[in-house]
Amino acid sequence: MGDGASDMPVFGLLHDHGGMAIGIYKGDNVDGWRGYSDTNVGRRIANLASAGYAEDSELLQSIILAVESISKRLALLKLSQGQ
Repeated sequence: MGDGASDMPVFGLLHDHGGMAIGIYKGDNVDGWRGYSDTNVGRRIANLASAGYAEDSELLQSIILAVESISKRLALLKLSQGQ
């Protein structure tokens, strides 16, 4: 997770290693993400969510979906390798 466009170089590294990046912002202030959609696909975020940590928040749902997605991708790789 990152809180602004300055984190985009790390997102490229995450993407290269099979991870997912999630952008967060406080309140209604998304100014730190201005122009992110124009960046290289490998540096883009999977979702941009408010920094709310409640059980039903979009951020928590985003984290859960990202972990599930990566887990299923790894399970599929193991299946294809006969494990």
